[in-house]
Amino acid sequence: MFSSLVGALIAFIQRSGRVDGFINFVNVRLDKVKSLKDPNSKKKIIQGLAWITGVSIFVESSINVLTVGSIFRPLLIN
Repeated sequence: MFSSLVGALIAFIQRSGRVDGFINFVNVRLDKVKSLKDPNSKKKIIQGLAWITGVSIFVESSINVLTVGSIFRPLLIN
């Protein structure tokens, strides 16, 4: 029950545009760093940010996956 409520909250946040704003914020910051010409280094930084986010907001394993996945999947796809 708790996981479904959190999933609904995450879906609401995605539809409100907050995730897109965060993605744009991170992309702008990563584009300003001149040393990230190699695409693999950009992916490593994004994966590190996902790990830090997952550790910092850990409540339950499934909630952690829902949150971090919905935030950082679009960053890794681009």
